[in-house]
Amino acid sequence: YAGAVSKTFIIYPKTTAGVTVTASTTIAGKMTVRWNRDSKATGYMLEYATSSDFEDVKSVRISNNLTVAKTFDNLEEGTRYYVKVASYVLEDNVRYIGNYSAAKSVVIKKDFSVGTIGKQVYNGKYLKPEVAVTNSGTVLTKGTDYKLSYTNNLKPGKATVTITGIGAYAGIVKRTFIIMPKQAVLTSVKRVLNTFTATWNEDANATGYKLQYSTDKAFNSNVKTININDKDDNIKIVSGLTKGKTYYVRVASYKTIDGTKYYGSYSAVKSVTIK
Repeated sequence: YAGAVSKTFIIYPKTTAGVTVTASTTIAGKMTVRWNRDSKATGYMLEYATSSDFEDVKSVRISNNLTVAKTFDNLEEGTRYYVKVASYVLEDNVRYIGNYSAAKSVVIKKDFSVGTIGKQVYNGKYLKPEVAVTNSGTVLTKGTDYKLSYTNNLKPGKATVTITGIGAYAGIVKRTFIIMPKQAVLTSVKRVLNTFTATWNEDANATGYKLQYSTDKAFNSNVKTININDKDDNIKIVSGLTKGKTYYVRVASYKTIDGTKYYGSYSAVKSVTIK
């Protein structure tokens, strides 16, 4: 025999190794696929589906063999996704795909909604109001579906609660709530000639106070208001009063938060008659 014949053949890439798939714990509807790099490959093919037989398969091509991770978002929450990866080589503009890895799967985490939190009243303790956390109307369970952490929640001011999804839920939501000053304590109202002196307990956590006095016990009419903008100023002399009249007096603490005054409850009312 004489002569020579040349034949070409394709060496397919090896099966892709190290494939993992994880659902995001911070963003619902999201998963990330990772795999080991194949330095001999041109790139990778990813297939993902919601059925284990990949009947509803979708494909993604990665054209750079240095890329070894792919994130998918806007996936169907609470659904299990199956993923497999294969390396490919490109020869004469033809893509030759190696064997796909064994399929890996993960359940996509779900989102949640958080309600608002009402105003709280300072009581000297860390305030930890409950939070309404739901998913499509279903009330979620603290410790199973989410966890809570609080900051700046001891004194009057703006506190923050952070709601973090756990278990089947993902996401981080922050809600703020206002801690109001405690109820003021009016200690005395004393007449001095045709004036009276009102004294109350200082509130170290307040910004200031609002003193009101009226000849109407219910404070529905004839109400005079004096603003005291210093938390250390807890005595006020009131003049310009009418002889023979009885005046009713009350005081409230306030805290300025982001430019807004938030008032605590009024003190018990005390009265004084001008003679």
